[in-house]
Amino acid sequence: MKIPFIIFACVFSPIYAQVIGVDDFSYANGSIAGESGGTGFNYDNFDQTSTSSSSDWDVLFGSPTIVNGALTTDGDGTIREYNGPLEGAGNSSNNGQDDHERSGAVRGMGQIFYRCSIQRFNSATWSGLSSYDFSTERVFFGVPAQENPESDELEFGIEILGA
Repeated sequence: MKIPFIIFACVFSPIYAQVIGVDDFSYANGSIAGESGGTGFNYDNFDQTSTSSSSDWDVLFGSPTIVNGALTTDGDGTIREYNGPLEGAGNSSNNGQDDHERSGAVRGMGQIFYRCSIQRFNSATWSGLSSYDFSTERVFFGVPAQENPESDELEFGIEILGA
């Protein structure tokens, strides 16, 4: 599956928008792990500003790879935080720390808009994007592994997994 990836955040009003990150996957062929290109992925939501340290891609499971400028997954998973290379929920001492994932968190307010292009393999049983709250998957956008009981087909949907 090929996934160009863009994240937008709108906070408090539809007039205000901050681009969180854009990645065109122009990396050399190979593992996505540790890559930190693109633009953004460095928004400090405490201070409402961009910082000098971007987050990097981490492997959740399997071996997601870059193939000819596209993120390719086939039963694999990868994640990129909104800010900084230091990862994890941290604690209040990390609030506003420019290089910490905690500073890029949505903080339970505002809206996030995602945009991507996905090309599914014919044999794919599931595909999509997930939004995580640190290590917990909260929302899945895509085609789940279960068929819709009404149509007996695999269909695109949105699943809210946690509050």
